[in-house]
Amino acid sequence: MSAGDVLINAAGGAAVAFLGTWVISLVRSTKLIDAERQREATTLGERLIAAEKKLEKPPHTAAEERHYMDAKSGLADLGAEAAEILKHLIVHDEMMFTLPIGTGTGQLYAQTPIPSGMDARKAHTLLNRCMGKNLVSQRTVQRQTGAVYPVSDVCQTPGTRI
Repeated sequence: MSAGDVLINAAGGAAVAFLGTWVISLVRSTKLIDAERQREATTLGERLIAAEKKLEKPPHTAAEERHYMDAKSGLADLGAEAAEILKHLIVHDEMMFTLPIGTGTGQLYAQTPIPSGMDARKAHTLLNRCMGKNLVSQRTVQRQTGAVYPVSDVCQTPGTRI
């Protein structure tokens, strides 16, 4: 064997070793990348589950559950118009009506907005029916206006929050 043959064999052996190492590294690196991505996906999945658990509503207490069932039962008894007036009341936080005292048949005035399609008398009647089911509360304030009869302001606010 001559020196040239030795050099060619050495260069060929080095090239084969280099290519072999490169191919093995290529195969191993994809497995390592996949394993790393799998660990990352598992970690992210665990973090997502933990975040979703934090966002879950806590279970109702016995009192909250009873109030909820009372409200649900009351709404079922009162119908869709009562549900509409209650939604309106929750949005506006309170509704105020004015009625001259002593007249008995005086005109009822709404001091706050009422749902479209309802007049003040109907809204007041529905709220009184809701009050009978403990869905709203009411306070009455009488004030003098200088007229023959005083005026009664009736303010109704949401009772049981749904």
